[in-house]
Amino acid sequence: MDLSKITDIRSFYKKDNTDSTMNIKKEIDLVRQTLLKHNLSTTNFDNNISSFRIENDSLSNASGSYDYKRNQVVNASSGYDLVHEIFHMASNDRSKNNEGGSIIKIHNTSVGFSLNEGITDYFTYLSSDNKYEIKYPIEVFVLNLLRRVYGDKIFEFHFLNEGEKVFELFGDKKDEIIDYLTILDKFTLSSVKLSDSIANIGSGRVSVNNINEMCDNLMESVEGIIRCLSNEDKNIEKEYFEEFKSLFNSSNESIRSLKEIIKLSNDYKDIDTLLSYMDEDIFYDFNL
Repeated sequence: MDLSKITDIRSFYKKDNTDSTMNIKKEIDLVRQTLLKHNLSTTNFDNNISSFRIENDSLSNASGSYDYKRNQVVNASSGYDLVHEIFHMASNDRSKNNEGGSIIKIHNTSVGFSLNEGITDYFTYLSSDNKYEIKYPIEVFVLNLLRRVYGDKIFEFHFLNEGEKVFELFGDKKDEIIDYLTILDKFTLSSVKLSDSIANIGSGRVSVNNINEMCDNLMESVEGIIRCLSNEDKNIEKEYFEEFKSLFNSSNESIRSLKEIIKLSNDYKDIDTLLSYMDEDIFYDFNL
């Protein structure tokens, strides 16, 4: 496959030069109504909306990113990708001067970027009546596993920007889950970077070592969370792992791009090889 032909999975709708919310009323209303529908707080949304801005920065390569300090989105103008960024705004309590949502600081290191994106993308999907194609499918998968065990309180605390309370929900597994989410954060950041650079893969400008590391982080984080949440029940582990494998049979663009990137790994070659390694790691004791 010609990698340069793969659609940029993080590209956004037509960009406008604007510093107001006049042209995005539809997206703004959709976010607020989705929060209300799911009985979630609109306090941060309501506090932020009057100063919320969109900026088109021609000097920046960033596409559709929310700046929690400035309360603005750079280089996005409309559609569900903008809705995603407005959901980030709705989880940002600016009085706390943190990174919003479910991101916390541990020893001056931010943890929870992947969970934050998973929640935000999940609610973008909910707001779309299933029309939005999820951009962070691995992160949404992990979020849904956490929901099964710890419930929808995760969402309540997320949109109140009470990340510490999100992590307190994990009880005696908190430290273990933090460790695996920290590794998943590394996967998320590297996969976004590699996806944005996909046309350069194979050109020498993108290192195969980076791809190998991304694969390692994907395996270690998902394996660890599955084991942690299964409570040593191999039947639950199998259910979770089968669900994870089924992701790679979808036509989702992010999954398609991820599979193409994995093919360029020296260590794994393709998704089937990576999944077989995960199967051995998760079920090794069980298969003895």
